[in-house]
Amino acid sequence: MEITTPETLQRVEDIIRAERRVTVDAVATAIGCSCGQAYNMMHEGLGFHKVCSRPHSANQTTATLMSFKWEVLQHPPYSPDLALSDFHLFSPLKHHLSGECFPDDVVEKAVRAWFRQKPKEFYAAGFQGLVKRWDKCLNLYGDYVEK
Repeated sequence: MEITTPETLQRVEDIIRAERRVTVDAVATAIGCSCGQAYNMMHEGLGFHKVCSRPHSANQTTATLMSFKWEVLQHPPYSPDLALSDFHLFSPLKHHLSGECFPDDVVEKAVRAWFRQKPKEFYAAGFQGLVKRWDKCLNLYGDYVEK
């Protein structure tokens, strides 16, 4: 049975327009299909690639940074070297949680507890590492920074 009909696509679009933060799972449940089918309809059928994004958050962020009177440095559109979370947070968190099995409702609590138990020095070291990586990136005129 073909699930991707014009009527179904219209229904999916209506759901998304009513609630921009709707998840693929919620759309799948609402129209009675698999998450994969809902994903394909949302992304390929309708062209919604960032359904759960909050509109105008970039404007709010820019205004907040301007209120702090901080200099905002430009960076390449994607630079894995400069993502603080990639190299400082997620690897140790992954190591801490490895081998554990959590019910969905407990995962968030476990992650929050891990973040809370980290000392200030842990976060400071992450930011200092980011400063060093930024400096290296700037000295290479934005080229990819390898370790």
